[in-house]
Amino acid sequence: MRLLAVIVGALLVGVLSIVLLDLSEGKLPKGAQSNLGIYGLVAGICSAIVGLQYLAATLPKTQRLEKLNLQRKVQHIFTGLALTAIFLLLPWKTCVLALGAGTISLGSLQLARFLSDAVNVEFLRFFGSMLKEEERTSRKAPAALHFLIGLFLCLITFPRRLALLCALVATLADPFAAIGGILLGGPRLMPGATLAGSATCWLVATLLALAVILTSGTDAGTAVADLAAVALVSGGSAAACEMAGGVLPYLDDNMLTSFGTGLLLLSVDTMLRAGGWHSNALELLLS
Repeated sequence: MRLLAVIVGALLVGVLSIVLLDLSEGKLPKGAQSNLGIYGLVAGICSAIVGLQYLAATLPKTQRLEKLNLQRKVQHIFTGLALTAIFLLLPWKTCVLALGAGTISLGSLQLARFLSDAVNVEFLRFFGSMLKEEERTSRKAPAALHFLIGLFLCLITFPRRLALLCALVATLADPFAAIGGILLGGPRLMPGATLAGSATCWLVATLLALAVILTSGTDAGTAVADLAAVALVSGGSAAACEMAGGVLPYLDDNMLTSFGTGLLLLSVDTMLRAGGWHSNALELLLS
């Protein structure tokens, strides 16, 4: 019961913080009703995201799938897909408000865990099965917070199509990399990455980049080789970020596979332009 009260309080903190920041811009007077509708939608989205965490936490655990941490993967993928759908269906401002409120809410919940042992115990009792060992034995923020921060940074920094790709990469390529690493194993490339896991991440991210480009209306002048090269570079960027995750403290792969992938692709575009090269597929992806 105490945990539920803290979660509701964290949601209120997140939504009210975003509403007050928005109101401070002085844009409410003309469309007060529509703005209030947006704020209600933002609150609903935040509540739905929390509801997904509760739903995932109630999934049954089996010895056979325990190593894969099924609950964590389901929570990660469904939350990411829900946010991706929001990106596609709602205006940019609503997405920023909702994701900002969700990030503040989750951050507030982690602060409550840090300040109260009783809240931390209840949190671990309910959500502990979805956490990594280091997240259970310390007050380290869970990967979900880094995930939301990464998506928020993508949304406010990158063009919409690139932000969409980054969200999909973090939602699908990252958890599938973990599954590939666990099932296939292989040599360890970095502290938290195996060859099989990185290869899985590269493959999934490549297919996602190809899908985003092809469903965005490719130019008649876009060559197949150009499409393939850009998709492979996108996959390689995601795999590099996934490998780098956890190398340094607070350098979480859940944030790097989204925001880091976008930064790398923008860097590739800058280098190509400096060298006098042009890619129709990359230009479309970064638009």
